Amino acid sequence: MISKEELRSWLGDESFRPLIDDSAKHGTQVFIKVPKDEEFIYLYRQYCYDKEDVLRRREQFEDAGIYNKLDGKIYFAHGYFEDIDPEIEAKVYTNQMKEDITQGVCAKVEAWVNNDVNNLEATQLFGRDYQDLEYYRNYGVVNDGRRCFLEWVKPEDVTYKCGYSFDEWKRDTELLSYLRNPSAFIEKEAQEYFAKHQERILLTLNKDALLRTELQGIEELKDTSLRRLRDIITAAKSTDAKTLSVTAHKEGKTLTFKIDANALRRDPTTNYSDWDMPAKDRREFERTFGERNHLYPEDIVDISYCGKSIYSAEPYEEPVETEEMQQTM
Repeated sequence: MISKEELRSWLGDESFRPLIDDSAKHGTQVFIKVPKDEEFIYLYRQYCYDKEDVLRRREQFEDAGIYNKLDGKIYFAHGYFEDIDPEIEAKVYTNQMKEDITQGVCAKVEAWVNNDVNNLEATQLFGRDYQDLEYYRNYGVVNDGRRCFLEWVKPEDVTYKCGYSFDEWKRDTELLSYLRNPSAFIEKEAQEYFAKHQERILLTLNKDALLRTELQGIEELKDTSLRRLRDIITAAKSTDAKTLSVTAHKEGKTLTFKIDANALRRDPTTNYSDWDMPAKDRREFERTFGERNHLYPEDIVDISYCGKSIYSAEPYEEPVETEEMQQTM
C-alpha cells in the first residue's frame, strides 16, 4: 500500500503519472488524474488484473472522486483512499448535499416571504393561478381544513412553506460551484427561485389565509361531530389494541360492541364501515338501530380497552338552527 505522504505528493504534483496502489482491501489498482480547472482534479480508477501490465488502454476507468485543491479533500471517493489517509475523503455525499441545498434555499425564501404578501412583487393572480385559488376557496379549503383540524393543526401553524426541491446538478460546473462555495450556491438558487415563483408564492399565501380562516371557524364550534372524531382518533391511537369496545347511543337506544381499533384511528369521512365489527356484533347493531343505520363519530359515547375507558362523551345533540342562522344560509 502506498503511504499517506505518497498520496498527498501525487495529488499535489503537476505531472500526469499514474498512482499504483496494491492493498489487501482493494487489490492492485491504478489511479490517474485529469485537471478540470485551477481548483479541481477529476480522479479515475482502473483495477489491475496483471501486475506486469498495470495500466491497460482497453480497460474501463471508474470515477474515483473529485479532488479539491482548496480544502485538500477528495469528494465522492467511494472509500478508495480512506485506508491510506482517513482524513482525505470528504464524508459528504450527493444526497446529503441535495438535502442541504433544499433546506438552505427553503429557509432563505421563507424568511424573505415572511408570510406577508407585501414582501412580493406580484400583487394579482391571473389565468390558472386565479382559477386554482377560486376552486380552493369553493371546494379545497373545506377538505384541507378538516384534515388539518384532525391533525391538531392550529390556525397559527399555517405558515408559508417553500416548495423548492433540489433535484440534480444539470452540469458539472454547478456541482463544482457548490463545492467551491456552498453558501454562495444556495444564495443564488434562492434568489432565482424567489424571482421566478412570485405568482406561485402569492397563490400559496392566499390559500394559507383561506385555510387559517377555515380552521378558525372550526375551532370556534365547541361540540361538533368533527371535534368528537378528532378526540376518538387521538384516544384510539393512545393504545396498541387491535380491538376496542365501543358504546353507541342513537335515537334513544344504547349498545356496546367490538370494533377494529384501526377503524377508529383514521378519518371515516362519513360513517364507520359495518364490516369493522365482528359478524355477531354487526347483526346486533342492525337489530338495535335498524338495517340501514350506520355508526357515526357523534354516536360514540364511550370507548374502552380491557375495561378501562379511554374516551367518553355525552349523547350528541345536533345544533339547533336559529332563525338568524337560517337567514344567513
